[in-house]
Amino acid sequence: LQVHKDTGYDVISGLYLYRNEPHDPVLWRWDHNNRPAKLMEWPRGEIMEVDCAGAGCLWVHKRVFQRIWHELGEEPFSRMEQERNGGVVGEDFAFFRRLQKIGIKACCPTYVECHHLLTYPLNYDTDCPRMKVA
Repeated sequence: LQVHKDTGYDVISGLYLYRNEPHDPVLWRWDHNNRPAKLMEWPRGEIMEVDCAGAGCLWVHKRVFQRIWHELGEEPFSRMEQERNGGVVGEDFAFFRRLQKIGIKACCPTYVECHHLLTYPLNYDTDCPRMKVA
């Protein structure tokens, strides 16, 4: 909330990386063709404006949802048809395209670093030797 109070941004993403290799940041800027381009460099410890981010660590002010509903008549995170290829845009990209349409900017304080929680199966015999299974 402090970032919102200090900057006025109503959409704030934490910095996190893709869980699988290559572990690129889940942040983009729209390129000159209005397509997402991954941000591969960022200033550490600063607040930077981003055009698109994953929703894994995303703070959104309530008024953003209200504006999307009132101005676009759409659900904020529903998928949308791609303008170019006729494919479908996923929920994260669709949300940020809607922000773009109504002129809402987003930021990422790069000092808010988030980590993926990885899940994997445990084997009782090898991973939990102290556990007694009857």
